[in-house]
Amino acid sequence: MSKPTRLFFSYSFTHRSDHRDNYLLLKELLQNNGFSCYSFVFDFTEQVDNKKLMTEALREIDNSAIFIADPSFGSFGIGIEAGYAKAKNKTIIYFHKEGSPLEETLEGISDAVVDYSNTSDILSWFNKNLNNLKSNKI
Repeated sequence: MSKPTRLFFSYSFTHRSDHRDNYLLLKELLQNNGFSCYSFVFDFTEQVDNKKLMTEALREIDNSAIFIADPSFGSFGIGIEAGYAKAKNKTIIYFHKEGSPLEETLEGISDAVVDYSNTSDILSWFNKNLNNLKSNKI
């Protein structure tokens, strides 16, 4: 049996509470459809120094096929992670919340940009794209 496609979700650590519900719903949907999901912000719980944190985040990106960024509330770290993922030839999906500033550089390196206004928009996009995600053809 093949290994499930792994998706890495990148969110602002400072504003993680604004993304928690979205991530948990997405994780459930995706895991129920044979995917593996990881968000460093929500899934890494060790207490380590910043150097170790970044080492672990980059390792998790290496282990993922698809990198998903939602910088709705801004985050320098998301940009670093996205640049690393691009350099590693990962598929990049940028979730842009309507009303938040468009991150032009992230848009420029993304394979898909998904505008959304609420959680149901995100869930709908994933439901429509499950087969493309499995084959990593976004």
